[in-house]
Amino acid sequence: MNRRTIISASLSALFVFSYCGCSDAPLQSIDGGQDASDSFVAADVGNADFGPALDKGATPLPDAPAADLPPQNLPGQALVNAINDYRESKGLSRITYSPSLSAVAQAHVDDLDANHQSTVTDSCNMHSWSDKGTWSSCCYTSDHAKAQCMWDKPQELTSYTGNGFEIAYWSSWTPSADDALQGWITSSGHHNVMISAPPWDSPPWKAMGAAIGKNYAAAWFGNEIDPGR
Repeated sequence: MNRRTIISASLSALFVFSYCGCSDAPLQSIDGGQDASDSFVAADVGNADFGPALDKGATPLPDAPAADLPPQNLPGQALVNAINDYRESKGLSRITYSPSLSAVAQAHVDDLDANHQSTVTDSCNMHSWSDKGTWSSCCYTSDHAKAQCMWDKPQELTSYTGNGFEIAYWSSWTPSADDALQGWITSSGHHNVMISAPPWDSPPWKAMGAAIGKNYAAAWFGNEIDPGR
């Protein structure tokens, strides 16, 4: 079976496409702007200093209480747990589960699944939103001109008061939580977001939500506590 996987994280300004004609583990091809003529690769490398100004100084991450572990009864909640389990394996604290950011993630993967042919194009990456919902639509381009479109989505759709930051994943079949996690681990930009590496160490992540759709997965991070908890 041919498998194609796309991973996107404009947080780190990296957009990656990889292809594998295989039946087991997919080959990952990650490009930071170098030529890769032997694989399908598109790289979007720009300013990693996204969103509100981030203090680069190290700040200890707060511990999330055990009650913040969501039950693994939905794919998105399993993805939140998988990311937090991975963080714990690196000696990092768990990020508090956010129902609001999970709702944003679910809305986005549903939108991408339903409208990807018109939304995700050569110039518009997976952080784009269609005009088929109650949200503000945008074509998210490699120059990050529409960054506010990402940041504002939690406030547009939920009671969350802070900005939202997204990492996204696409597969030609329905991804599992581990598929998305392993894809993000193999890409340094996504990995840095998940493990709070600079510049994502300060201010610390205080909320995380995720969702998995038919072909897309997304995880959203925020620096504010979710008031909807």
